[in-house]
Amino acid sequence: MISIEDIEANARPRAYQNGMLLAKEQGSVSSKRCFLGSSGKQMSIHAHVKEPSALSSAGYMASVTVDDFADQILDWKCNCPDSIKYDSMCMHTVALSAAYIDDPQSFVGYEQSRLPKTSACIADFLKKAAPDQSEE
Repeated sequence: MISIEDIEANARPRAYQNGMLLAKEQGSVSSKRCFLGSSGKQMSIHAHVKEPSALSSAGYMASVTVDDFADQILDWKCNCPDSIKYDSMCMHTVALSAAYIDDPQSFVGYEQSRLPKTSACIADFLKKAAPDQSEE
């Protein structure tokens, strides 16, 4: 799963600060959905992110592509002016990413079961190979 530090590393300080505040506003991120890429490793998350304190539904469509297995943000897009102006995450993509970290299950299409798991026999082997150290 991506982290807050990943978001901060990919955003300008002001966009990061404003995006984190925006993510906390009730209903600021809506129409949340995600799509698993054909490789099975990349996840694209999309949402409508409204302007801060906007009384109307005015806002922008934001998307972020993440690699949950490598815990990194791969790409971002938004149709806001700052997204075109700067080569970094805008406040809308920051808010979208923060909403995903906070509650990935709220995104239509999210499947936690897609995460890699080991087989029962390998799990058993690993338990035997690393005995409980509390018995020493």
